[in-house]
Amino acid sequence: MHDRLGHTAGDWRLSVAGGEADVVPMGAQPGEPAGERPVTDLELEVADLSAAYLGGVSAEVLRQAGRITEHRRGAAAALTGMLAQGRPVHCMTGF
Repeated sequence: MHDRLGHTAGDWRLSVAGGEADVVPMGAQPGEPAGERPVTDLELEVADLSAAYLGGVSAEVLRQAGRITEHRRGAAAALTGMLAQGRPVHCMTGF
């Protein structure tokens, strides 16, 4: 994850099971070497993840537009599936 402000920068593991997400920094799992850069499936800006989650554009479309770099084939489509909602997402925070 690239984040110009640094709040979410780094490598993260996102997994979804039973409709619940788990997000942890990579390298924090037992058996993962600390201090080494892990192999990631996707590379993206936090703005692109936000767009995929709240903006109504899929991660796959962002990949096709060159906004997301896919290091494992099908990873953008998998993220699209993880973020899929039964109805549009609504953010209560005003900007």
